[in-house]
Amino acid sequence: MTSMIEYFKMGRFRKIVFLITIIAFVGIFLLFQTGNKQNTRKTNVESMFVEENFDENDLTEEEKKHRNMLKTGKLNIPELGLNFIENMEHNKKKATTTPKPPFKPELMLMKNPPIFLTKNMSDGMVEENFFNYLETKDVICKNDERVGFQHDGGWNVCMSPPFGFHEPCIVYSFGIGNDWRFDRVSARIYNCTVYSFDPSIPIPTEKLHPRIHFAQVGIAGRNGKGLKTFSTILREHGHSDTVIDYLKFDIEYMEWAVLENLLREKSFKNVKQIGFEIHTNEFYQHFKKLKDVKFNSGKDDFLYMYHTIRKLEDYNFRQFNYRLNPFGEYGSPITRKKRSCCYELHFLNMNFVTPNYTTTFV
Repeated sequence: MTSMIEYFKMGRFRKIVFLITIIAFVGIFLLFQTGNKQNTRKTNVESMFVEENFDENDLTEEEKKHRNMLKTGKLNIPELGLNFIENMEHNKKKATTTPKPPFKPELMLMKNPPIFLTKNMSDGMVEENFFNYLETKDVICKNDERVGFQHDGGWNVCMSPPFGFHEPCIVYSFGIGNDWRFDRVSARIYNCTVYSFDPSIPIPTEKLHPRIHFAQVGIAGRNGKGLKTFSTILREHGHSDTVIDYLKFDIEYMEWAVLENLLREKSFKNVKQIGFEIHTNEFYQHFKKLKDVKFNSGKDDFLYMYHTIRKLEDYNFRQFNYRLNPFGEYGSPITRKKRSCCYELHFLNMNFVTPNYTTTFV
């Protein structure tokens, strides 16, 4: 009230000076606020434009040039001007609001007609159906990689979600035979911890990768001298309830006893992928010095092998690949066709798969 009375007592000139002072003060205050706002925007845009992973497709050629200059310190945001800042804020909003492409399943379930083997079939039909069964894929893995080597010594690994080798991954490898390529690549490239076993080779003198742990122990259908079941080995390594990313065994005809044990003890329940090589009786043609060995596979042999492998399906394992070993080719006395005594088979544990990971081939 006193200030108002004094104002009216002022002369005309003093009133004008007073009003100009007030207006100048308000103007300076507003200018200061605007500057702060612009500087804040400049700082935010510079941080976004230089430090964040910005989609190059959202930038013009001029903006790409400016971005490189900002990174190298040859340019700063104030030199670019407010129009540039406005454009970048628009691009930032565009980049953050663009929806991600929908997830596309990479596992394709095949609708194959069932393949059966029965005692009532002829010997030739049983043999034919057995090899057709080995070469039938139940699942197509769109990201199927041959790890280690493209031929003998490598193994197929499905890298499609939810499978693949993602650190920390665990691999159990049985049957090395001095071919370490699969084990080394799994450890060195994919950073997996690999447990390697083979009772038939000496402890390597060369230094292994730090993630490879070797033991002169073999996998078998029962525990014995130098041989242990898979469940025993898992328990000794503290992995009885641990997810195992890959189980591989190539053990020269001993796989049948191991498969029987795996099925009996269900020790593969936490294994995501299995790769193993099967061997028919003809495998022993390479060891003719052995006595009392039946070289040729008959109906009963094919029926046994078929039913053993097929039991994996009862636990929701599905075959996604196979590989015929060309070094094991022989002529069948039953069908007169070329066959192979040795097949690599690769299975996925579909218990780890939810419906959104798969599509069906019609």
